[in-house]
Amino acid sequence: MFKDLSKNISYFASIVFCFLAFGAMAQEDTIRLVNPSFEGIPHGGSVGVPTAEGWYDCGRINFPSESPPDLHPNKVKPLFDVTKPAQHGDTYLGMVVRDNDTWESVSQRLSAPMIAGKCYSFSLYLARSADYKSAVGMRDSNAPTDRDPNRLVNHNTPASLRIWGGNGYCDKSQLLASTSEIPHERWIEYQYKFEPNGRVTYVTLEVFYKIPTPFPYNGNLLIDNLSDIALTPCIEEAPEIAFTKPKKNGEQTTKKLYTFNAKIKNVRDKNGLTVIFNNNLVEEYYFDTRKGDIAVPAQRLRKGKNTLKIKAQNGQGQAVTQRTVELVEENEAVVAVQDPVPAKTKTEPALAPSSTLLKRSELERGKTIRIDKLYFPADSSTIKRESYGALDEVYDFLNQNPDVIVEIGGHTNSVPPPDYCFKLSSARAKAVAVFLAQKGISTERLKYKGYGKTKPIASNKTREGRIKNQRVEIKILGFDG
Repeated sequence: MFKDLSKNISYFASIVFCFLAFGAMAQEDTIRLVNPSFEGIPHGGSVGVPTAEGWYDCGRINFPSESPPDLHPNKVKPLFDVTKPAQHGDTYLGMVVRDNDTWESVSQRLSAPMIAGKCYSFSLYLARSADYKSAVGMRDSNAPTDRDPNRLVNHNTPASLRIWGGNGYCDKSQLLASTSEIPHERWIEYQYKFEPNGRVTYVTLEVFYKIPTPFPYNGNLLIDNLSDIALTPCIEEAPEIAFTKPKKNGEQTTKKLYTFNAKIKNVRDKNGLTVIFNNNLVEEYYFDTRKGDIAVPAQRLRKGKNTLKIKAQNGQGQAVTQRTVELVEENEAVVAVQDPVPAKTKTEPALAPSSTLLKRSELERGKTIRIDKLYFPADSSTIKRESYGALDEVYDFLNQNPDVIVEIGGHTNSVPPPDYCFKLSSARAKAVAVFLAQKGISTERLKYKGYGKTKPIASNKTREGRIKNQRVEIKILGFDG
């Protein structure tokens, strides 16, 4: 009997252990936030009133003389003329930036930590209120927290969002993500991929000025419906393209006009797409980054066959798909759609010039080489397609000198804040390192570092100087063996 009891206890213990282990794993894969839609009683950010359950007001630390963020909307008596309905639930968070160089932010402890070397997906909804009128503090008096009800200021200028990670309330050790200014008044979902470089146990949402901006101003940002923070693969898959069923002729087009639609996978922004109709580049089209849907405005068909080609590109390769449409003269409105050409994925860019960076006799430890013709969109680390020729030359140089170990250094000009400069320069340096590694250069030979704006090579007082300072360089660290 005791032997059977021992077996039962052992069996029960193993079940409990598996259950706990599964629960711990699930907790790490999905990090849940407390009150992600900022539900609560609407209020105008009074001192001493909690912003929303689960969220800590960072203004207590950063700007104790300023009022906390607000909860909207108050349907009975709107606060500050903010009347927009919530995207989810009943209320949402409203935060402002001010012309006295102060801004608002909130923070929360995560249910489980984010770990360095792993990637996480996250989304939230952002909007701006057309009006955000509030009384301004009497900052010249001895009581800076007093508000002057006769002096109303409309904080209606678009502002941006910064998402920080750290290990304490309001700790801004790592900039996880940021947006450009949010000008739209409708709710739009923004999706992010976090790649922390260290352990993160707290997250902070901070409204900030347009980056870069020469001076502070009065603006607002509305936030609602935060998602879970979910573990996601770090390596992006090659792009895919699939034409969807086109709109029937006559629904939204006239005779001889045709509208194309497609679904794009694994491409994050419009910079990774090229649309060509009858050998002409199409510059105006709609791309929904959330769903991957692309819609091309009506194109005028010519007699006979017409061809639409879509190319999608990311760091893993390029996909090309095309569709042929034939205009039949009967009724001038009948179109016959042929089967699309299957998508093809290329693993390498086409350009591969021979290296002319340095001769072998010129190689020495500490030598620095600037990568010319390397282009990124503003405030982005996505490498533009026209940069591949220059990067292929760097690849050829490293391939022809297999013992060379290099550091890829990113640099910015002096306009943005220091934290932003370090984050952006590091991301751009990493993007170059990833590009070279994906072409076959060993990661043991590639180091990368962001220097921000600490090492200018020209004056930041002129546009030409700022352009020179915003660069990526290759520095020879040594030789293997």
